[in-house]
Amino acid sequence: STFWFTLRLTKQRGREKSASKKDTPLRNRRLLLLDEMPLSRLALRHIFEAWEISVTELDNKQSFLSLLSAQESWDLAVIGLSRSDLNTQVFSTIMQKVRNYNVPLIALANSVDRNELRSLFQQGAQVSLPKSIRRQTLYREICRLLLSPGEFKPFYPEDEGTVIPFQPARAVDKGDNRFKVLVVDDNRINRKLAST
Repeated sequence: STFWFTLRLTKQRGREKSASKKDTPLRNRRLLLLDEMPLSRLALRHIFEAWEISVTELDNKQSFLSLLSAQESWDLAVIGLSRSDLNTQVFSTIMQKVRNYNVPLIALANSVDRNELRSLFQQGAQVSLPKSIRRQTLYREICRLLLSPGEFKPFYPEDEGTVIPFQPARAVDKGDNRFKVLVVDDNRINRKLAST
C-alpha cells in the first residue's frame, strides 16, 4: 500500500535553547561509536557532538573491538544494533569481548520491545535503549554513567522543569466533535484493536 498525508504545523518558539551557549559537562569525553547504518551513525554523531563529546565512529565490529582493546582511554562505547543484529545474537558475541575492557557501554537497538532491551542489559550493556529515544533521555543516561551527581547540569528545558504549553496549529471547530482517522495495517485484528 502507498498512502500519504500532509500536516500543517506551527513551530513552537522557545522550545530549543542554543546548545552553543550552554556549558556541557560532557565536553571532551571520548566516545567510541559502532553503527553499521550510515544515516543512523551520522545522526548519533551529531547528537554527541552537540554535547561536545569527541566521537570516533566505526561501521564494522572488528575495527570497534580492535580500537576498544587498544591502550586508549575511552569514556564510553555506544553500539547501534539493527533488527538483524538482534536476531543473530551479534551483541552477545561483542559483549563477550567488551567485558574485558572496563568501558561503560550503551546499546541502542532498533526495537521498542522491553524483553529485547532487557536482554541487552542482562548481556552486559550498562544502558539499553531504543534508537528512537529522546535526546533528553539519552543525555541523562550518559550523565548518569559518566558523572557524579554534583556534576550533572541540565541541557534541555525539560530537565530544568520548564513547562512549555502546547499550542495547536489551528483551532478545532467545537461544533463538530467527530474526527476522521485513517487506520492502516495488514492485520485485521490490529485494525479492530486500533478502531476500538
